[in-house]
This record gives sequence, C-alpha cells and structure tokens, in this order.
Amino acid sequence: MYASFGWLIANVFLLVRAIGRVRDLRFGGERRASVRFETAFAATLDGEPCEILDLSLRGAGIRIGRVAAIDLHRLVVTVDGGELDLAASVRSSRNDDAQRAILGLEFMPGQTAARAELALALFRTTVVPARAGHPVGLRVPVDPANVTGDQAAA
Repeated sequence: MYASFGWLIANVFLLVRAIGRVRDLRFGGERRASVRFETAFAATLDGEPCEILDLSLRGAGIRIGRVAAIDLHRLVVTVDGGELDLAASVRSSRNDDAQRAILGLEFMPGQTAARAELALALFRTTVVPARAGHPVGLRVPVDPANVTGDQAAA
C-alpha cells in the first residue's frame, strides 16, 4: 500500500512538471497553436510592403525590409480583392542573409470577424458553394422543379 501511494505521488509530481514545462513561455517557440499555410497573399506591415512566408489563424511569418519600433503593428493582407486589417505583435525576430527582418507575428485577441474571413481564405471555402453563372458566396434561389432527390435531402 505504501509503495502504491509513493508511486502515485511520483506520477503526480511528473505530471505537474510536464504541464509546467508545456505551458512555460520559455518553450513557446517549440509549439504551434495552429496550422501554418504557405501563402501568396500580398500584404503590408504598418504601410511597408512585406512578403508573407506563412499564415495561420493565430499569426503570420513575414519578411520585411524595415520594422517600426512600436508594440502594436497593423498587418493588412489582400484577400479575394479585399483587405483584411489585423492588429499584431512581434513574437520573434531575426535577419536573413540579405539583412531583411523575418518576423513572427501573433494576432491580437478580439478580431473575430477578420480572423473568420482569414479562415475562409486560408481553407479556400465559401459560405455557400458557387453555382454556374452565380458569384461565389451568394445565396442562389433554388427552383423546386429542378431539385433532385439528393438535393432535397441536403
């Protein structure tokens, strides 16, 4: 009984240490909160053109010539003919071979609508599927006479 209790205490100790290690900000660079997509979207950071290296719902990796020394940045991404304006902070910074800054940005909380638009662009989905002759994302009236059994069940 004492050995079992000792083994339980040892396992709880290891579990608490593991949880602490995972949550420690010092090791935050080793984990990713969401999938990063390599993209070809045009973007600007604080009005300066930048190259997006990867993009996720939580942040972006960009390459830029120079960075303003401020805490809150504005990343404007051109998506599907419109612009998504996202507030972001710099989580990591390093220089490439050409001495351009490679930044890891984290999007600030409270931008639900912009992040939802970003999700649709990243996953290449639309709210409503497109039909021949109609723009993507608009609801198209359905003619009941042309509905098949499979479409009616959907």
